Amino acid sequence: MKYLGIYIGHDKIECYNQNWMKVYHDIETLFESWEKRKWTLFGKCSVINSQAYVKLIYTASIFESPEDELIKKINRLVFNFIWNKTDKIKPNTIFGYIKDEGLGITNVESKIKALKAAWVIRLKESDHCIKSYVNSFLIPNNIDLDFLILTTDYRIQHNEIISKMPLFYKQVFACFNTCKEIQGNPSTVSLLK
Repeated sequence: MKYLGIYIGHDKIECYNQNWMKVYHDIETLFESWEKRKWTLFGKCSVINSQAYVKLIYTASIFESPEDELIKKINRLVFNFIWNKTDKIKPNTIFGYIKDEGLGITNVESKIKALKAAWVIRLKESDHCIKSYVNSFLIPNNIDLDFLILTTDYRIQHNEIISKMPLFYKQVFACFNTCKEIQGNPSTVSLLK
């Protein structure tokens, strides 16, 4: 069943294919249509950030994260679009800030993690039924949302306390804690208090 542009149902593989593989093919089609034009390097970067990544934002923010293999394939599409199928610089340089001599392209994996991490702020600030749903997994184990926010365990998806929580919410908390680690600034959490 398709609801608000996302396929949902009992068949997880079919839902994955209908959602994430569609995103992949949409990005592939977009690059094919744009590669015929003569772009500058930064023009191509602009197309990637403003048009290609837009196609994954909605799916990434409400659906479970794609497999690592699909992220690699999307990155390969990006590299091929920029360099016309021959990489000219290291992939890590592509994802660097322009001021740090990069190209200013957002890393796909980082983008997806940031979208997932943003859910924590929504859960913290709202009294929506989703917050009650998440708490229904936590309260029986004598923990709450604040505990998960303050924890430094970025592999929380393997934590026994929340093992029964749906994969999407495990990923939300794991991504939030990973983003905290990357930022390296413990004061990030204080923004949520």
